[in-house]
Amino acid sequence: EIIEAYGMLEQVEATLRGAAPAAIVDLCCGSGFLSLALANEFPAAAVLMFDLDTRIRVRHDASHPNLRFEVADIMADGFGARLGALLREAGGQRGGGPCVAVGMHLCGAL
Repeated sequence: EIIEAYGMLEQVEATLRGAAPAAIVDLCCGSGFLSLALANEFPAAAVLMFDLDTRIRVRHDASHPNLRFEVADIMADGFGARLGALLREAGGQRGGGPCVAVGMHLCGAL
């Protein structure tokens, strides 16, 4: 998973082309290795981690002030509105800029 995370990190950097993101959303984050790498690489960006599995240990989210874990079903009604509110909050606190969504662990109907 760590190797995959760094591959995704390189793709995010290539997509941004030097722009500083206001927020990065990691959908179905799993154990959060990608989120942690993104939080390290983009310390000015809010990195929002989402996963439905409450058994996942993501205590490392407390190690970075820009990293936040939320238990969420991204397919549920109302998730879009919740995500929108979190992104508006993150963008306002971090001065705007692009938002990036990643999903290294998306599977099934996703």
